[in-house]
Parts: sequence; C-alpha cells; structure tokens
Amino acid sequence: MVDTEKKAFIGLRKVYEKARSGKGPQFGLVTGAGVSVASGIPNFVGLAQTLVEESQTNKGHEESQTIPGHLVKPCLESLANGKISPEEILLITKHRLEKHREIDERTKDFLIILWEALYGNTKRKLETLGHDEPLWNNRNNWLYGPVLKCNRTLQALITLCLGTKSTRAGTRYELNPAFGAVLTTNYDNLFEAGLSRCARRKRAEPVGRHGTIKKIPDGRIPVYHIHGYLGVNWKGDIRIDEANKASTLIASSHDYYDSFYDPLGFASSTAITFFNRYHALFVGCSMNDQNLLRYLYHAWKTAKSQDEDRRPRQFAVLERTTSNLVRSEVLMCYGVNVIWVEDHDQIPELLRNLYVYESANQKKKSAAAGVDSSGENQFERLSDVWDSAARHVARIASGETTGQKPNYRSTARGKRSVKS
Repeated sequence: MVDTEKKAFIGLRKVYEKARSGKGPQFGLVTGAGVSVASGIPNFVGLAQTLVEESQTNKGHEESQTIPGHLVKPCLESLANGKISPEEILLITKHRLEKHREIDERTKDFLIILWEALYGNTKRKLETLGHDEPLWNNRNNWLYGPVLKCNRTLQALITLCLGTKSTRAGTRYELNPAFGAVLTTNYDNLFEAGLSRCARRKRAEPVGRHGTIKKIPDGRIPVYHIHGYLGVNWKGDIRIDEANKASTLIASSHDYYDSFYDPLGFASSTAITFFNRYHALFVGCSMNDQNLLRYLYHAWKTAKSQDEDRRPRQFAVLERTTSNLVRSEVLMCYGVNVIWVEDHDQIPELLRNLYVYESANQKKKSAAAGVDSSGENQFERLSDVWDSAARHVARIASGETTGQKPNYRSTARGKRSVKS
C-alpha cells in the first residue's frame, strides 16, 4: 500500500492540485523505460543485448554483420558486467553498417534493425496471449489495444492524463489540465499512441527534433523525445526519409557526445526549458542518467532565484531498493523529492491516489461540510471519474472495440510548444 500521508506525497499532491485548478505551474510527466517494459519494449541495456543476439540473422558476408560471430558472446558478457555500455554497442552497429553496406546489399538499414529490436518482443508477447494482429491498425490508423494489456503502469498514466471526462453527448475524455507536456528518453511512442487510442482522437503530439512542429494544436499534449523516436506505426525502408524528418535519434556514443556539446541542440534546450517551466513527475526512470541529472542541476540553480510559490518542483517515483536508497540521497542534492513504492506494481495505485486523494484535514472539512459546491462529495466524484476512465482504458487494452472510430482531425487554433 502507498503511504499517502508521507511528506513527499503530500507535497506532490499540493502542487498537483494547484496545477489542476490553474493556480500554479502545470505538471510535466517524465517517463523512462520502466513505463514501456511491461509491453515488451526493452530498456537500453536490453535493446543492446537484442541487437547483439540478432546480429547473426544476416546470412551474408560476415563483414556485413552488425556484430561478428566471434564477438557475440564477449559483447553479451561485457554488457552484463558493465564493461561496455549500450551506447558503444549501438556505435559498433552503426559503424559496421555504414562501412560494409557496399559488401552486401542485403545489409539492413540501422533504423529497420533498431525498430525490429524495439518492437519485436512486443509482437511475440502478444502472439503468446492469442493476439496476432499487427501492432498498428493501418485501416483505422490507431494502436492495437492489447499492446497495453500487460502494462498496468502505462494504463494508469493514460488514465491520469484522461482523468477529466466531458459531459457532452457520447463518451469523450479530455486531457487533464494539470499536465502541460511529457518528456521522455524512450525511443518508442506507446504512450502517445495509447493516449490517442483511448481518447478516440489524437491527443498527443510526438516531437523528436527542432522544427518538426511549431505549434501544438489545442487539445493535444506535446511528448518530447529528447533522444528521438521510432514510432510503432513505422516499419520499412519506404518510410525511412519520413522517419528521419520526424526525429533525430541519439543512440550511439557519438550521438550522445554531439548532444552534450551542443547546448542549443534539441535535447538540451528542450529539457532545460521543460524543467524550468513545469513541475516534474518522474515515472519509470532509473534517475541515474547523467544527461537528465545535468538538466536537473541547471533547473535547480535557476530555481534558487525564483519565488518559492512559483518555483518548479521535481518528484521521482522509485522502488525501495538498497541502491535507490543511496540514489535518493544524491537526488536530494538536485532538489528532487522521492516518492517510494515497495515494487513497480504499486505505481498505478499511487497515480490513482494522486488524482483522488484527500488529506486528513480535507477529510475533516468534507465531513463537516458534507458536500461541495457542486452538491456531491469531492472525493467520491473524482473517484468515479478515475474509475470510469480506468475501465474505458482496460476495455481497449483487452481488445474490446468501443464502437466509435477515432477522430484525428487537427484544430485550427494552436498553443505554443515548450521551445517557443
């Protein structure tokens, strides 16, 4: 059970309530690999391991293979004991593909190899559950619902962002006004695809580099992929140019160096602006990414000169482990408040408590007043809205159709993105 009376959670709830009521800065979600892993998407180390293991599927000249056969076992062992980093595996892969493409024309493009390593396990996982449909339904232009089936954390995040339900004719879920943007280090776009699928219309806009989108249309939340992205709806060389236009991948060691030494580049400028503008809630993040810590340090220094009521705050949800107990001491030096869960499965409960939580003082006030201004108990009303949205998301994840095709039309009016 999540302890909702802990100081860090109470602080989170206070700034969240201000954000939802428009009395303070909005929240920004920061998501990491832990949000997608239950859907079969590997973390960064797992992605590198998959690239190594599947490097022998190319039956052409050994020189054109991404990892030579005699180096497969040493690479896997080095990854396991931390002697080589995932970025270095991806660096080897990119370098060998570029160097030996002329030797064997059957050599696959780096983006195709990365897509297969990223989403291949998701496809296999669904097949074991009896779902053999494509991950993306091209006819309806939406995500295949059961991709969300085993991922309660992703379902809960989508529910949190769709927590406000419209009362118009026909069920319609609006965006939660407490959230203004999402920042992610993930290459997959399951969050925005799942959010739009469950909302029945496009509610999230992935952004992977400068100049891809100048304005975010009303009714959509920007999702900033600071390391770039490969969408679940992309696969095949006929759309490589389109993928390159939409995103600049930061994958290999060289890519990270280029990003680090370019303070005006997309990753640095977007992340720094994000942390200066929004309160941040980290979900599914290990919190040991040096680039993220660099951005948090910049935000921490900037916040010192701001008024305390308007100062953005950061909260990280972490599993209570020995290493994370040490990590929490480090995070305190960056101004990050840690919200503990006993295991990853408690995150959905925590997110629900964030949305419908009543503090001890609020409970006393509710008991004294009986009802709120709308004529019903505030806690019960929010609980009903959450449960309704959660059931809706769960139905889609189970493969049930909602009887209503998504409407992905853009609106004429727009709001500024985080870079403006």
